[in-house]
Amino acid sequence: MTLYTLHLVQTSQMHDSQILSFLQYAVAPKFEYFTVINCQGYRKGFPETTVLVQILHDGYSTADTIHSIARQYKKLFKQESVLITRSEVDNLLV
Repeated sequence: MTLYTLHLVQTSQMHDSQILSFLQYAVAPKFEYFTVINCQGYRKGFPETTVLVQILHDGYSTADTIHSIARQYKKLFKQESVLITRSEVDNLLV
C-alpha cells in the first residue's frame, strides 16, 4: 500500500470553509476514505497553517489523481507549490 500526503498551506486570507469545500469537491469524489490533519508548519522560519490530507491506496492511477488534486489546489488558491509525500507502508486493519 502507498500512503500519499498532500501538504496544503492555508494562507491567512483563506477560511476553513474554503478548505472544506475544496476537500468535498476535489478529494471526496475520488477517494472513499482519507484523513485530514490540521497542523502548524514552518517555512523559511515563519509559521504557516497547514492541512495534511492522507490517502492510503493501492490503485495504479492514484499518483496521477493525487497530482491532479495538487494542481487544482495550487491554481485555485494561487500557491507557489504543493508538497506531496509518498511512502510505502504495511497496514493492518484490526
